[in-house]
Amino acid sequence: MPQRKTKSPKHVAPRAAKAILRQIAARARSPQFRRHLKDLLVELCRVDTTPHSDVSVMRAAEDKVFGILERELAKVNFAGA
Repeated sequence: MPQRKTKSPKHVAPRAAKAILRQIAARARSPQFRRHLKDLLVELCRVDTTPHSDVSVMRAAEDKVFGILERELAKVNFAGA
């Protein structure tokens, strides 16, 4: 007997994914988040990551930027993620 193929709608996300998306949307709409994001972008832009003849200068600048990004990503916590 041939098996029947069923199609699951691609637009339907699992319940946990929907919950995470709701959390992200709620955080992104807050004035505190907008202020934090603006401050973060200014902090990142203050680090001169333009090419430099001294590789150690570029390495130090990139390390600083990655450190900032790691610090911020470590703060992100979504239940179920």
